[in-house]
Amino acid sequence: MKKTLRIGTRGSALAMAQSTWVAEQLERAGYATQLVTVTTPGDRSMAPIAEIGVGVFTSALREALAAGEVDVAVHSYKDLPTEPE
Repeated sequence: MKKTLRIGTRGSALAMAQSTWVAEQLERAGYATQLVTVTTPGDRSMAPIAEIGVGVFTSALREALAAGEVDVAVHSYKDLPTEPE
């Protein structure tokens, strides 16, 4: 029996749309998938990013990967921490 790939994603509309697209592509390639919604500190706060910190939308996804709770993570490039040039 094939293992189901657990795809970690935020619960926002954009994240779910992107993760669903990835899941569909993987399923077309023959993989079973399951979307796993991960709540991040950024999802729980309405404060500006400058107040809550860089990486608040990706930290919980990284932790879920490290803990083996998900097999892959999908998130928007816009949510990745960047450094000013």
